[in-house]
Amino acid sequence: MPDLEIKAMPILALPHSIEILIEGGVNASNATRLKSKIDAVLDRNTAYISILMRNVSFMNSSGFGYLMDLAMLVEKRGGSVVLVEVQPKVKVVLNNLGMGRFFRFEASQETTRAFLRGLAEKVATSPRLLALDGDQQGAVFPIVGTGIRIGADSKGTIQVKHPQVDPRHCEVYRTGDHCHVRDLGSRFGTFVGERKVNEETLKAGDVIRVGGLRLAYVPAGASVRATGP
Repeated sequence: MPDLEIKAMPILALPHSIEILIEGGVNASNATRLKSKIDAVLDRNTAYISILMRNVSFMNSSGFGYLMDLAMLVEKRGGSVVLVEVQPKVKVVLNNLGMGRFFRFEASQETTRAFLRGLAEKVATSPRLLALDGDQQGAVFPIVGTGIRIGADSKGTIQVKHPQVDPRHCEVYRTGDHCHVRDLGSRFGTFVGERKVNEETLKAGDVIRVGGLRLAYVPAGASVRATGP
């Protein structure tokens, strides 16, 4: 089996992107190296990931599991992991493991770049939340699809580990041109500024507080540079 080689570079003119080339097989002895090398080139706002796999002859469940976790992470940022030029036998293994639905597949780097640029344009015109503090400070969460779920549950869009945060604490959702925050019956409440709210329409400059985390609401088309009390 060929030695594992991994190379990475940004996609031209696409912020928060990375194009990764994997060559060789991924097995039990080098799956950890796959993870460490890819993690080293990502940051908290990386959302658009292309993984070129034409020279990957084999990948074990650990390797696919890591890529699945990565896909779920960037989906929360409005992004996607695209697997490019996947060999048929590798794709069969991926689907047999039930992981195929977590990825987009493309036949070329050109179509992948076009897809990711289109996705980035959609996200750029969406409203978003900006984490103002905590271990996620500076992270941006676009409000697309059905909205954003906030709480202690790791399956939520924004996980907040705090004694006053419930697993399903609150959500921010979009209706037309407006976004709203809704408390989900939490014990300690959801706040906009200093006010405890059950459900409220958000406006520019609003800051949501959940436990020890503050999230600035940034309307569509506005800068993500926001401050709050």
